Amino acid sequence: GSREHLTAGDLRSVDSDPTNDILETFATDCESTSRNRGKIAMSSGHALPMVLLGTILVPIRNSSGLECIAKVLLDSGSCASFVTEKFFKRLQLPRNNCDVVLHTVGNSSPQAVNGCTTLDVGFGLTVQAIILNRVVGDLPQATVIKPKGLFTNDRLMSDFSDNNWNVKSPIDALFGADVYHSIVTGKNQNLGQLTFISTLFGLAVSGPIPTEVS
Repeated sequence: GSREHLTAGDLRSVDSDPTNDILETFATDCESTSRNRGKIAMSSGHALPMVLLGTILVPIRNSSGLECIAKVLLDSGSCASFVTEKFFKRLQLPRNNCDVVLHTVGNSSPQAVNGCTTLDVGFGLTVQAIILNRVVGDLPQATVIKPKGLFTNDRLMSDFSDNNWNVKSPIDALFGADVYHSIVTGKNQNLGQLTFISTLFGLAVSGPIPTEVS
């Protein structure tokens, strides 16, 4: 049968212009693009702000029905969902054959696909996930200091999906557009340029943040 061609990560094309005299970088991982649609331009003395991508902690049931907590990147620009081989092995779920050719942004050679699996995330939702050795790099790119005004009478620490959203750590899975709008409730809040995305699993934090590290 025909094989489906997918692109992992940000899916938005990253353009290159060889005639431009400033340094431009390709992105093979969506965190490298800082959600900048197109190309990233850098010159000496100019620092790009760090852009946080929305992550949540999701309890995923293993083969025994017990919950394993996954750090999940939400990406409405991805046409599929993915889980790392390492986390998949923790779940001990059945591995299904997956006839998919996966191309990552900036790479002409396809990435190896280790099969597919079905993830039970609760709320009556299941996620069909492609198994990869690596989904994206650690997020955020560096541990950052939480901004002032984060917590209010109407926005408590317990409202956040991951209280350590500002700490650099591995990503276990990426949930794409196939389930994004079933998980995100659409009731967002803002603090400066940061957006707090309301999800079934609590608030996720997304947007530019000062590059001061903790």
